[in-house]
Amino acid sequence: MELFDIFNKKKKERERQEQLRLQREAEAKRRAEEQRRRAGEQRRREETTPQSTEHSSNENEPQVKVPNTRVLPTDDEVSEQLQYLAEQANWSFNTGNQQATIKFMNELFDACYGRNGYKLLQISDQATQVIGLAFTSIARHLDFNDQDLNSVAAENALYCLARNLIANGNTFCTPAIFTLLLNHSDLLKDKLIAAHCEIAQKEIGLPICVMLGGNPFNAPHLNDFREQAVSKRVPIMAYILPFFYKEQSKEYSIPTDMPYHIPSQSQINKFIRLKSEYGKANENLLQEGKRYFYQIFEECQETLLKTKSM
Repeated sequence: MELFDIFNKKKKERERQEQLRLQREAEAKRRAEEQRRRAGEQRRREETTPQSTEHSSNENEPQVKVPNTRVLPTDDEVSEQLQYLAEQANWSFNTGNQQATIKFMNELFDACYGRNGYKLLQISDQATQVIGLAFTSIARHLDFNDQDLNSVAAENALYCLARNLIANGNTFCTPAIFTLLLNHSDLLKDKLIAAHCEIAQKEIGLPICVMLGGNPFNAPHLNDFREQAVSKRVPIMAYILPFFYKEQSKEYSIPTDMPYHIPSQSQINKFIRLKSEYGKANENLLQEGKRYFYQIFEECQETLLKTKSM
């Protein structure tokens, strides 16, 4: 009889755990649907967005070409797997379940690390928000004891979030992009340098190493160039900010009760001070920001594409 009781207790516990798992999955899906619904409502409410300024009034400014966001076809199985892991990571993180958070964050990171990086190119456009937000949390909060790994997570986050904005016009992705650039630019330093190099090469028409006389990523005499590259986060943030915040009225244009890594008012004020020191007319600043935003997205995308041939 005692053995039978023990068996029944274990069975009930398994059933309870399975019920809790199904409830968490249902809640995660509900929240994702709510996010998509709100995003759709937000787009319908907005009569204009910063994207309406497609070209600078300065005829000498280069035209900004929208990048291709679909370099590999969608793999539904890969997309669903990564989306599930991201939903679980986000849910655990937002509910304070530290053990589950670490578990699912590590599983998501490992699923598309190294030679598996190209899997992020195979996710659906709809999955990019939830996956991008999960990688943002990984970059900001998971301690790998190796900043290079946090940089990988930040680049994955930027790729997913930027792709969602470019492909879907989803402004709910923009606060996390802004937060990464404002508070964790060290994690995106290499991609900022790469974007700066590519834009400089296009303008001058020479290979960057020839132009600068050394490797822009590590040559000692090119430290000023690297600092200039990192400073380009300012115009990128200037371009991103109006998607979710009205600077003139000091109001958020998206709900602030959702876990989107939304910067605080004091953090936005910090950026506004940075912007005032950058010294460029607002219209030109937005144009430059859009150009660098698209370029840094392409740098992240190209890095992921290279893993397919590893």
